[in-house]
Amino acid sequence: MRRLLLLLAATALMIGACNGSGGNAPAGSPAPPPTSPVAEDAMPDLTGMTVEAAGDTLSDALGSYDMRAVYETSDQPKGTVISQTPPAGTPLTAEELPLTPDGIAKVRITVSDGP
Repeated sequence: MRRLLLLLAATALMIGACNGSGGNAPAGSPAPPPTSPVAEDAMPDLTGMTVEAAGDTLSDALGSYDMRAVYETSDQPKGTVISQTPPAGTPLTAEELPLTPDGIAKVRITVSDGP
């Protein structure tokens, strides 16, 4: 969650600089190229992990999170994550992540119940 807040704060600062409320670039200077999110600022891939490992991974990436699991029959090993929402690679931004009313990221996983 701390990363999400830092990302939002950095975005607000960048918007302010682009709108002329900060920055020291001379008038007419080209804007810097947009940056793409780095891997640590994207939703991790939880597939193939145990529920416990997925929780640890989400804790590292998000801090706080609301994870809900559903179980379904699968040819994958019992207890492993077979799908997730939001998908891996989704930017860790308030605009991209589903949030609870308290601002905590909602993550839904589907876990194999075995064959």
